[in-house]
Amino acid sequence: MRRPILFAVGAALAATPGRSQATLHLSVPASTPTTAAIFVAGTFNQWNPGASAFRLAPQGGGTYAITLPPSVRGPIEFKFTLGSWDVVEQDSAGRDVPNRAFTVPTAGTASYAATVARWRDGSPRPLARASATASVSVLSDSFAMPQLERTRRVWLYVPPGYATSQRRYPVLYMHDGQNVFDARTSFAGEWGVDETLDSLRALGDPGVIVVAVDNGQQRRFDEYSPWPNPPYGGGQGDGYVDFLVQTLKPYIDQHYRTLRDRFHTGIAGSSMGGLISLYAALKYPDVFGRVGVFSPAFWVAPSIYTVARNATPHPGTRIYIVTGAQEGDTPEVYVHDHQRMIDTLVAAGFVIDRDVRGAIRPDGKHAEWFWRREFPAAYQWLFPDAAPETAVPAWTHGGVCYEIFVRSFSDSNGDGVGDLNGLIRKLDYVARLGVNCIWLMPVAASPSYHGYDVSDYYRIEPAYGTNDDFQRLVAEAHRRGIAVLVDMVLNHSSSEHPYFQAALHDTTSPYRAWYRFASTSPGKDWHQSPVRDEYYYGVFWSGMPDLNYETPAVRDEAKKIATFWLRDMGVDGFRLDAVPYLVEQGDCVMGCRGTHAFLHEYAQHIDSAKPGAYTVGEAWGSIDKMLPYYPDQLTSYFGFELSDSLVAAVRSGSAAGLLTGYLRLQDTLPAYRWAPFLSNHDQTRILTQLKGDVARARLAATLLLTLPGTPFIYYGEEIGMTGDKPDPRLRTPMQWSAGPGLGFTTGKAWESAQPDSLTTTVAAQDADSGSLLNLYRRLIHLRKRKEALATGRLVPLTATSPHVAAYVRRTEADVVLVVANLGDTPVSRLAISSAAGALPAGQYTVRNLLGGAGGAPLAVGADGQVKGYAPMRGWISPHGSVILELNRQ
Repeated sequence: MRRPILFAVGAALAATPGRSQATLHLSVPASTPTTAAIFVAGTFNQWNPGASAFRLAPQGGGTYAITLPPSVRGPIEFKFTLGSWDVVEQDSAGRDVPNRAFTVPTAGTASYAATVARWRDGSPRPLARASATASVSVLSDSFAMPQLERTRRVWLYVPPGYATSQRRYPVLYMHDGQNVFDARTSFAGEWGVDETLDSLRALGDPGVIVVAVDNGQQRRFDEYSPWPNPPYGGGQGDGYVDFLVQTLKPYIDQHYRTLRDRFHTGIAGSSMGGLISLYAALKYPDVFGRVGVFSPAFWVAPSIYTVARNATPHPGTRIYIVTGAQEGDTPEVYVHDHQRMIDTLVAAGFVIDRDVRGAIRPDGKHAEWFWRREFPAAYQWLFPDAAPETAVPAWTHGGVCYEIFVRSFSDSNGDGVGDLNGLIRKLDYVARLGVNCIWLMPVAASPSYHGYDVSDYYRIEPAYGTNDDFQRLVAEAHRRGIAVLVDMVLNHSSSEHPYFQAALHDTTSPYRAWYRFASTSPGKDWHQSPVRDEYYYGVFWSGMPDLNYETPAVRDEAKKIATFWLRDMGVDGFRLDAVPYLVEQGDCVMGCRGTHAFLHEYAQHIDSAKPGAYTVGEAWGSIDKMLPYYPDQLTSYFGFELSDSLVAAVRSGSAAGLLTGYLRLQDTLPAYRWAPFLSNHDQTRILTQLKGDVARARLAATLLLTLPGTPFIYYGEEIGMTGDKPDPRLRTPMQWSAGPGLGFTTGKAWESAQPDSLTTTVAAQDADSGSLLNLYRRLIHLRKRKEALATGRLVPLTATSPHVAAYVRRTEADVVLVVANLGDTPVSRLAISSAAGALPAGQYTVRNLLGGAGGAPLAVGADGQVKGYAPMRGWISPHGSVILELNRQ
């Protein structure tokens, strides 16, 4: 028998119904029970053997009839059943019969007369041999779907070697789970996803986890379309997608080593599964960044085009759509719908081959063999960096990085300028602070005090020491478990760099192409040459001419410089200055396509030069401005929006909006790939922003160091140093002790001290257990010690006061609760609550991790919801906070 194909929806249904109608007349054998329900299943109803809308009506005398909906036109295939494929029509010898075929005219009426010789006896069909590989298991035969009030079988594929590795993997969610792995459970052949991925793994592919959910059989049409389409079904697609996002994904992320971000979370399916996959990605673009759409049944739900047209492209999203030219009964409709969707996505702003890729295969049909064949190409385009082999830098696990301006940190020779030997002498202080990374502002030779205009990329600034001094610094830092990052200035060189000087003075110099010159000024940011009547480009200043990265030699030199610092000087990575400006193209100045292309190339080189090296980029702006630089450029970028929201919350006393950016990034990227901070060398120091309020500064530190991400702190922030523009006043000497030179120098410092330099010092706070310095120390060490603070998921809580921020950081075995009063008055009788699933059910005892009174016990019910919990028996002081460990009994 040619088995009916449940997914092969006839393209005739996609056409606008005309004035045509067909009636099917059926004579049945005498053995048919008089109470039997007889159905027709075919290309027009998903081959559903028991769809109530396609039940025939008795006509008497062993005859039945049904008038098909007007929308059914053109060629159709079908069979008659008693409600399931175990009781489908057969010939008189008991053999399966071919699909019936009929063409419904485009206008007028038609009838079709048929006779069933006998019905199949109802016995289960012989099962095919099981074909799933050892990588596949059934996660659950009855996984709860609370959004739909039903259960479903869920399959799980984990890559070979998963059990013996510690790596995290991307996850691909798939529909029609019966057909994904095992021929025994499939209706018309399996996709062979497990065999494909096992083979690719053997060839070096990093691998993914695949989670496949069985379809709902009679409910498949309902669950795979958000919009009703009478009489076929639909309308439950939102509930199904919500189940994937709100129930299934959190479970998988909690119980398996997954890469949770959108760049490593995919969804894929065929036919109706293709429709719901695309819809899921458009509804939840911050969850699904990888979308596989095979032979999509867009005809079922034309509203999908409106959703696609109104979509906002999210940086890094990839959508792969493949369709056969021989789909269904009217393949030209599938091809038309395929191209219409591609055009719709492009009109919405998606870019071909960057965000979306489409393919029409001439021999492709609506069948598993076709999807099995096309799956490898789709997978490899969707997951080009699946679970990268490069290890996560070890220091980022609970790590904190400390920004140092060498010129202002410690002077070893009394010339008033900080140097490398002075920094080496202070490494024990840095280690005691608890940080396991230091970022050094530029240390290469430069004519400026700040170093951001480099005149020799291969030589240490002479005022700081020598290359040998730097190598000794790296060795001493590594001996204390501290990684070393250096500022790398790629956008421009110094105007005193020999290469620029050669380009300036000699128009035939090979270095002319390393910079941008013009005979007349094109406008802003072009500077008059001091040598001849021409102009050169420098976006920041005439002393910083931009390098031209469209010249291959410039790109090669940037890589050579990186190799020198990584291998010869021993650094562990770079902070990249002003990365949006690297490549200007036409009217585009920031974030141009050439910039992203070079950063991708540069990152690959760094990984080859020193696997595991860490890079963090300066890309000013919102999260939306930051996300285009992922997933395959630098390791991480500073979270300027996070800084703004945190400082605004502390200043205003309102918790609203504090966690929004953190939650978004948590669901988009691993925590080591984004870097929160309070202030840096370009910004007003945090205590100055807070108008000298130390209590607020303590609160800001507590929030920064208990929220996710890889935090950076600016030297002196830990003791409450102040400073405001101009820039040199943001970078004043470190205040080690009271008295002349502040413990920084025995000579005259290069920059005068701040007014509070005699009272705000390391020496004054070192022995004071309640000082800001010692709070930073406790928080940084706590972050390294408590796994929940190091890697735990952020779970927002609601508080009865709008001035209170409350959240949980949790892993499977470790839970920390943070409650912070942002307001100016004490808070008492505080209660906090959560959504369902915030914590595992059980009884919790509570311990204060910073000392002081413990919290009240907590009981969490079976729904995992925190309800009206009063964490403190007393009150929380203005700008006070508590950090509580919750231990489940």
